[in-house]
This record gives sequence, C-alpha cells and structure tokens, in this order.
Amino acid sequence: MIVQFAALWLMAASGASPAEDWKDCKSDDYQTVIRGCTRSLKAGSLSRSDTVDAYANRGWAFYNTSDNDRALADYGDCVKQSPENAICHNGMAAVYIEKQQYVDALASADKALAINPRYQYAFLNKGRALDAMSSFSQAIEQLTKALDIAPGWANAYYRRGRTYANVDRFEDAIAEYDKALLINPKYSEVYGVRGFAHRVLKHNEMALADLNSAVAADSKDDWSLAMRATVYLATGENEKALSDLERAVSMSPTTNWYRNQRGIALMRLGRTDKAVADFAKVIKVLPNNAIANANLGLIKEKAGDKEAAKAAYRAAMTGEGTDPDTRDAQKMALERLTGLK
Repeated sequence: MIVQFAALWLMAASGASPAEDWKDCKSDDYQTVIRGCTRSLKAGSLSRSDTVDAYANRGWAFYNTSDNDRALADYGDCVKQSPENAICHNGMAAVYIEKQQYVDALASADKALAINPRYQYAFLNKGRALDAMSSFSQAIEQLTKALDIAPGWANAYYRRGRTYANVDRFEDAIAEYDKALLINPKYSEVYGVRGFAHRVLKHNEMALADLNSAVAADSKDDWSLAMRATVYLATGENEKALSDLERAVSMSPTTNWYRNQRGIALMRLGRTDKAVADFAKVIKVLPNNAIANANLGLIKEKAGDKEAAKAAYRAAMTGEGTDPDTRDAQKMALERLTGLK
C-alpha cells in the first residue's frame, strides 16, 4: 500500500504517467531523456532489462551534454545491472575518453569486444583512445576494423582521417573526409578538418571553400575561423585574416595559437606594437613557443636589434611541437639565425 501511494505521489509530482516517463526516457532529446529516465528509475517499477536501458540511455544523454561524471556513474550502474552488456562497457569507454583516461577507455572497450567481437562502436572508441595516446598505427588498425564491419559509417571515416592527419598523411586524410561527406553531406565537423588538410597542402581555394562551409554551419566555431584566417594570411588578405582572428580570440582568449596568428596579421599590417603584445602574452605562458619567438625575432631584426633577434630565434629552435606551423616557424628561425651570424 505504501509503495502504491509513493508511486501515485511521484506520478502527481511529475505530472506524467509511468508510460509517458518511459517514452521520454527513449526520446531523441537529451534533456527529455534525462528527465524521463530519472523518473522511471525513481519509480522503481522497471524490469531488469528496462532498468539497464534506462541507465544506458541516461548515461548517453549525460555524455552528450558533457556531464561526464554522471554519465560514468550511470554506465557503471548499467554494468552492475548487466555485466555482459557490451553497450554499457562501451559507454564507459566513450566517457573515459572525454575524461582523458585512455587506459581505462581501452580496458572498457576490450570488455565490450570480449562480449561482442564485432561491435564496431568499441573498435571506434579503441581507435579514438589510441589516437589520443599517439599510438597512431594501432588507432588506424582499430578504425579500419570498425569500417570493415560498418563500411557506410561516416564517423569512422572522419576519425580515421583525423588520425591520418596526425601522422602528416594529409592526402589520405582528405580521401577519408571525402568519404565521410559523401555518406553525410551535412557532417559539418568534417569541413573544418578537411579545410585544414587542404591548407597544409597549400590548396588555398579548396581550403577556403571548406572553412567557409564550416563557419556557415557554426558561426561560433572559433577553430575554423582561425584556420580560415591562416588561409587569408597565405593569400595576402591580411585585413580579412585579422577580422576572423579578432573573433576567434574573443571566443577563446587563452588559445595561444590564435594570439600567434593575430600577431602575424597585425605585424603584416604594420601594427607592430600590438603584434609584439600578442607574441609577448604567448611567450609569458610558453617561453619557448616557436611561432611567437620566430615572429618576434623578425620584428627585432627589422628594428635593427640583432642580439634580441638572435635570442628570439634560438628560443624558437628549442620550442616543443611537431605540427606544421611549429615546424615552419623553426625552419624560418634557423634560416634567419644563420643569416645573422
């Protein structure tokens, strides 16, 4: 009798019936899922299999709304309720990746694959974790396994393309991005990374077209704005570059790469003091940043301060990073330093 009263009270408080709550728990809207699954779980009347589904659904909703601690807790309860459920283990793998706990992610994905050896989502998460751990060849192997099982999966092509780009295989990356967009032309994230690959290969027109598409899809995409700015810098459209970089820096003031690129635009437009200020802010945080020091060296060299220029070029040469921009900055610093001796 007490249990029945409690259930009736809960129904009245929520304004929804158990059937409506359960329907919400399986919605496509994440907040609706969270509300519906929470009410369904609190009611305590779900079967064991439905309880597992409720934890898995709510965990997925929490994951997609960046509430990773709650997502992990739900997937943990999912595993407790059903230890042989591959979805629960793979859900934990996905959350561990977001929490940068990559070893744990691999362990959870392996548990999912032990239950279902052809579970493509677990292969995808293994690939993502291995990519984040810089185990790129292993990441490609796992992503290829995912695609062998699901050859029409745009996200897997996108992920494999990202990994190819991480090992400077930009032509291969572009081929993967092309496949992803052929499957899903509205996959907006792909336009930005394909634009980056075209930019590295100096395919400026194609890079600009892709980055325009990325910005059009999401005007708050600061990374694509900044990347488009570097294409404008490459084509000499410095005012356009500065406009994009002002927006990018305003959205993410602590991203040093944006400040470096804005410094370059300001330098080319003759606004030297502001350029120096941007480079100095980066160097304060990262004393040996190659891009900031190399360009500061140019400014000092132009001003006739050879010793300060040499010091900046030497600092650039000791900077960490293997990305194309860092390598280009260090190459330029070495050439200028050699010329000053």
